[in-house]
Amino acid sequence: MAVLAVDQYGLLLADLIREAEATGSLRKASALSASGKLVVFLPYKLLRRENPFKPSWEAASDAIATYLAWRLKAERLILLKDVDGVYKPPYRRHGKPVRKVSVETLKAWKGETCLDPALPSLLARYRLPCLVASGLRLEGVKKIFESKLDEATLIEV
Repeated sequence: MAVLAVDQYGLLLADLIREAEATGSLRKASALSASGKLVVFLPYKLLRRENPFKPSWEAASDAIATYLAWRLKAERLILLKDVDGVYKPPYRRHGKPVRKVSVETLKAWKGETCLDPALPSLLARYRLPCLVASGLRLEGVKKIFESKLDEATLIEV
């Protein structure tokens, strides 16, 4: 049910963003992206068919994004959150995020971050580095896509 809600939200986003197109097909998503179109991927059918991980709240949106990045042969995953990166637990409101962290360290933190608890194991399995940054400030997002990583946490595999 939760993944169906992701699809519903994706349809809403695609409807609100004039340049976007929603699809549940990886092939179509790749073709649309190659043509310069903004793609909103609807994961439900793919996840139901391929069943890449056991359904649980430990493997939610971050896990889905990791699996899709791996299937699309991405060089790295970028997760945009409502915080400036990954904070060492226990999280303190005015602390600073770490700039680099290994998947092994994240595993040791036992899910006490802004990330899905299953994420470190999936990143390690797929050998996929990950950047975690705030999606709340457009300028910060632009910097990430320009490879200016001073406002993100790099998760190393």
